[in-house]
Amino acid sequence: MWSWDLPREHLDFQHLDPGQLAADREHVYFGAGKVYAFRLSDGDRVWKFGEGRAKGDIKKGERPYGRPAVKNGAVYVAEGTRGLVAIAADSGKPLWEVSLGGIPNLLASPVIGRKYAYVAVDGNARISAVDLRTHKVAWTSVSPEISAARSWPIIVPRPLCRRAAISRVPFLSSDRKTIIT
Repeated sequence: MWSWDLPREHLDFQHLDPGQLAADREHVYFGAGKVYAFRLSDGDRVWKFGEGRAKGDIKKGERPYGRPAVKNGAVYVAEGTRGLVAIAADSGKPLWEVSLGGIPNLLASPVIGRKYAYVAVDGNARISAVDLRTHKVAWTSVSPEISAARSWPIIVPRPLCRRAAISRVPFLSSDRKTIIT
């Protein structure tokens, strides 16, 4: 067994929320001031990402990296006000990055599907789908009725879905009591 004190930024919460950590078979990943990978077997830090990178127009003391997601050997994380970056899970080297045409939500993890990475943008008022092959924004869905204050995209488990394509993305309302589709 091992434990590690996670690096925190000035404005980070004092507790971990569900989705703040992502893991695969070898590492656990955490995003805040940088993106970190820790080995599951012994807790040693394997790599950190973000040193010296431009992160967009963020205020001093604000966290520049969002909550990570990991799939097929890549860690996906929102970076500052710039967009989405894909990082090699084994080495911490950047694979690719894309601007989303807005400010990514650093409190919502990207959702990685078979073809697209879905990212909440502009306080969750929009969802951008980034093509995982071309690394370009394929489409953006605008949801003007969504409160930008505190709503997060949620994922419906596959057995509940009949179609492979997502036609509308449900949201949990800011009062966390209502699902908006």
